[in-house]
Amino acid sequence: MTGRLRAIVIILLGLVSCTKVTQETRSNSGEVNFVAWNYKAATRITGPEFPREESFGAYAWAGGAVFMDDETITYQDDDTWKPSVKYLWPSGQTVDFFCYYPAHMGGLEVSPNRVYYSGIDVHTMQQDILYSSMAVGYTSDPESVEGASVSGIDGVPALFRHALAKVQVMVLVPYIHKEEPDGTITDWDVKVGTITLSGIKNKGSCELLLPEDEGPGPVSWTLPSDEHGYHVWTSDGDTVSVSNDLSTTELPPGQKITAIEDFYVLPQALSPDGQQVSIELDIKTTRNGVLIIDEQYTATANLYRKSLPAWQMNQAVTYVLYLSPTVSNGSGGNPDNPATPDDPDLSDAIITFDPATSGWENIGLETSINL
Repeated sequence: MTGRLRAIVIILLGLVSCTKVTQETRSNSGEVNFVAWNYKAATRITGPEFPREESFGAYAWAGGAVFMDDETITYQDDDTWKPSVKYLWPSGQTVDFFCYYPAHMGGLEVSPNRVYYSGIDVHTMQQDILYSSMAVGYTSDPESVEGASVSGIDGVPALFRHALAKVQVMVLVPYIHKEEPDGTITDWDVKVGTITLSGIKNKGSCELLLPEDEGPGPVSWTLPSDEHGYHVWTSDGDTVSVSNDLSTTELPPGQKITAIEDFYVLPQALSPDGQQVSIELDIKTTRNGVLIIDEQYTATANLYRKSLPAWQMNQAVTYVLYLSPTVSNGSGGNPDNPATPDDPDLSDAIITFDPATSGWENIGLETSINL
């Protein structure tokens, strides 16, 4: 359930200048191009490549001046990532680059040492948001950059990470049949209706800051942290719910079924009284061929777990809901292995009695009967 998830050059003085590097200040030392992939490990071999059918945006600064101002970078026929306008490396200067996805997205502010997302409605957008490490101090020979920590590259490294978190929900019915040593046979018919995740914070802001005096090479941004140290966004307080109807879905015992497909969420801390999951259940219990229980109810649980107190940036989270047929009458599962379909623990789901008698109560009452 974890996220399946989950050092730069010295910053030049005057990088905040709005002066733009012109064609006259560039040299013919080579054309600027990029190498793009989603970050997993800092090598081109093991890192999953950025989708070639997509494009991303790029900013760059050189010698205190703007070099690229929100350019769109696309994959070209010559197997390189380039902007539509040809850029040549400046003579005698290094360049710092920042890339992001999707290109030209709203609510994004970029400067040489700060990236700020504001007012992002993740639920409505449902779009992956990627940001790259800051590639600091690069020249026309990216592989020669000291401290680059990426080998075998032939362009500016765009090492992308996910700014959001991603959640999916799966359900599993561990068992629907039990044979007792005395020959008693119990069967369960489990049907599921609508599953709902509620209390999900959906809109907020995020600030990424560049560490000072680091480089050259790809530099990781300092991520936002809440009071617990979780890498989450600042929420504006709005919440939404996400639902899916499973009434036509078969639930084979012991098999995980996707209940809610992957969806993007605002990185957020979870709380015991906040985000919840509810699921409608219809369970029929048959004992030796005779229907003994027919119940419909909605089971509810908190999404907060001690092992998962937050949905953090760049984390992909999967919840597996074990729908034990006897859950309304007891624990209904094998506590050692809830996914074991042949050995459910029904000890506290079977009705037993504990007889006792109370002491006589001396009420001190006398009455007479006339015959």
